[in-house]
Amino acid sequence: MPSVRSSALEMESALARAADSGAAAPVLVLALELALALVLALALDMLDKLDMPDHADETDPDRRPLCTVDAVIMTIEDERLRVLLHRRPRAPYDGAWALPGGWIHADEDADTQGAMQRVIKDKTGLPGYYLEQLRTYSGPVRDPRGWSVSVAHLALVPRADLALEDRPDVTLADVDALPPLAFDHDAIVADGVERLRGKGAYSSLPAALLGEEFTLSELKRAYEIVLGNAIDLSSFKRKLIQLDMIEESGKKTKSGSKRPAMLYRLTGPARTFNRSLGGQ
Repeated sequence: MPSVRSSALEMESALARAADSGAAAPVLVLALELALALVLALALDMLDKLDMPDHADETDPDRRPLCTVDAVIMTIEDERLRVLLHRRPRAPYDGAWALPGGWIHADEDADTQGAMQRVIKDKTGLPGYYLEQLRTYSGPVRDPRGWSVSVAHLALVPRADLALEDRPDVTLADVDALPPLAFDHDAIVADGVERLRGKGAYSSLPAALLGEEFTLSELKRAYEIVLGNAIDLSSFKRKLIQLDMIEESGKKTKSGSKRPAMLYRLTGPARTFNRSLGGQ
């Protein structure tokens, strides 16, 4: 659609040409057309401004949404399901506990999972671990710096892989007794716990909280901690065999006072089943 200014200039030029030619009637007609064109252009311009918000500042970096990733890193310690937290070193929420997270680097990260893996490596140095996308959190009030969006991920890690010694800025908090958290991270942790407990009974996810090799009793206890209920060992073992979830590693535990126990390992990566491993 031509602008008001361009329409006026075109009509002005046409009037000038007609006047130079000495044609009075065409000049009058063109003058009327010019007036109508200007009125129409002004009306359309006003409608555009009413129907469409002004996005002239969208290229301003200060007005772009803040894009981040956050990790709900869970493990088992002292018979409790725990989540990794760190103290924020700067504002906002300076000194508050928060989930490990970071900015998405558009020039470096292929996708949000790649961004999450980079952030986890930079902040924890973790080797391999289970990782899945949890959900997206967004809005104008979750971050005091402005409108923000965070893609949260759930990571399951064996406790032995977390090197937390001499790290006063990092803690493993009981998921059922969290300290006050920055941003909306309490809601993100709650969603992560719900995902793990809901999906854990029908999958091999709780095994990701153990090492590569584990005893049957250790695996059973991991499921009990995640699900929050007792499990019958004989029924549990029968289901594991039927689902072809574990296999013997050919090794046994080394203990001087107890009878050595067989060590098992998963037959494949984490997967879901059509039946529950929990309960009696």
